[in-house]
Amino acid sequence: MLPIDGTGPAAVGSDRAALTERVEAALRRVLQIRVPVVLLDPGVLPETTFKARRVVDERTRRA
Repeated sequence: MLPIDGTGPAAVGSDRAALTERVEAALRRVLQIRVPVVLLDPGVLPETTFKARRVVDERTRRA
């Protein structure tokens, strides 16, 4: 299941069921698998609050 926050111009004034079907069809066309989509109300998904961390590869290289 893929939750989608229903904000933005695509969700304004359009039928929620039609939007859900269009997203499912696009994902099926691109990924070649079926992904159930649930259109959520705006603001339901929490904001990401963590900071990215730098990863340093300290392994020794083999020749």
